Amino acid sequence: MKLRFEEIRKKLSGLDCRECGFNSCDDMAKAIVEGKVKLEDCVVLAAGKRVVLRVDGSEIPMGGFVQSFVKNTTLGMVKTLKKVDMKPGSLVELRFLVTEDDLR
Repeated sequence: MKLRFEEIRKKLSGLDCRECGFNSCDDMAKAIVEGKVKLEDCVVLAAGKRVVLRVDGSEIPMGGFVQSFVKNTTLGMVKTLKKVDMKPGSLVELRFLVTEDDLR
């Protein structure tokens, strides 16, 4: 069964990252409808969700490079802290409140 453009577009990230070779997610969705590429060719979807970023409860999609950057940067900071006992399977969470000054 062929998916319609709207259904495919909802599944794509909407980042328009161009890492797939298309100028936008809309262009990729059109190519999927035309059978030129597959949904699995989306770099962001292929990256999976090893790292999840949420802002006010809404998940922000990230490609593999950004996920690795966020994860490795955070792990680097945590590893330098004393009294942190991380082991395989540890869940690391980082939260902060954005203030007005942060947005200037």
